[in-house]
Formats: sequence, C-alpha cells, structure tokens
Amino acid sequence: MKMIAVADIHGRPKRTKRLHRIVERCRPDVVVVAGDVSAFFRTTPVLEALEALPAVVLFVRGNTDRPALSRRSRRYSTLHDLHRTTRTINGITIAGLGGTLPVPFRTLVSLREKALMKTAPAATGPRSVLVCHPPPWGVLDEVGGRFHAGSKGVRRYIETHAPGVVLCGHIHEAPGTVHLGNTLVVNCSVGKREKAAFVTMDGTAFPEVAWV
Repeated sequence: MKMIAVADIHGRPKRTKRLHRIVERCRPDVVVVAGDVSAFFRTTPVLEALEALPAVVLFVRGNTDRPALSRRSRRYSTLHDLHRTTRTINGITIAGLGGTLPVPFRTLVSLREKALMKTAPAATGPRSVLVCHPPPWGVLDEVGGRFHAGSKGVRRYIETHAPGVVLCGHIHEAPGTVHLGNTLVVNCSVGKREKAAFVTMDGTAFPEVAWV
C-alpha cells in the first residue's frame, strides 16, 4: 500500500495546493492527514480542497481542529474521520485516535490521556498503522530542542501493540522517521520544509518512507 501522509496543514491554501500536486504525481492508495487539518474556524475551504484530491482521505483532529470539522466532513464521500475507528485498505488496517495534549500541563491532563487511550482501536502488528496527532514521548517530539512534548500514552500504545507504522505530527520542527522497536514512527508535519511523507508498506518488508 502507498500512502501520502501529512500533518499540520492548518487549512493553508498553499499547502493544500502542494498536496494536490504531490498526490497527482505519486498516485497513492490513500492520503492521511494526522491532525491540525484546519485553523480553528474556517473548515469548509480545506475540506473542499481535500475532497478534490484524487484519493480517499483519512484524517484525525489535532489541537487546532474544532468538532465541526468532523461533522462537516460527513458531507464529502471521500473524507473519513478515523477517530476511534479503523479502515482496511489493501490488507493494511489503519486506526485513528484524534486529539492532543496541552503542553506543559502534563499533570492536569494525565487522567484524560489515560481515558482517551483506553478508547483507542487496536492497530497490532506489521500490517497496521496508527494515525494520531502527537508523537510518542521521546520520539520526534522536542520543542525548540529544549523539552519533550509527546504523548506517553501513545508510546505505551506502541510498546503494547507494535503497529507497523505510526503517523503523527504536532511538533512542527521535528519531522522525520525513527524506529521504536518494530514500529516506524513518522512525524509527517509539513513544517517549514513543506514536504509530505510517501510511505510504502506491505506488512512483510519494513516500511519505506520518501519525502516528496
């Protein structure tokens, strides 16, 4: 399966237009947006831009996405909110968990994070993908090179389920890939590079990622 993955497009027309060019060129089976799809209020323009892509689009909400994004996405046949659900494409199970954690109020949100992770659908083994907004704690999650802002719940999820790939974003300055056990973590934040992750996986060989 071939996926184009991005995060943190924030509804910016420049970024959605570039995404359209990438999808036209790469012809993926699915496009994944790992949160911060919109910029708080104006959801319709970005949803229309995603609907225009020549591929199915799966997304989860991030910290700048209001609940209206999920409701309004139901008007479009090719857009699907993955929050607490799974979809299987070409034999690969893709699970989603929306939302993020306020930083630095980690003590105040620990119970909310624990409750949220209990509702996460299982993405287990090499033929699975988890889509979430925050990266796992300690992996591609440094803010300004000073402190970690990832999710301990996501890290525990990876250690328990070992999905083949985790697609995340949130930390704009830390796009890239890191192996965490048998899981390939991909922070696909478009950030300043304005690039997307082109992920190829079949559940047997280790997933491959190119930046396009």
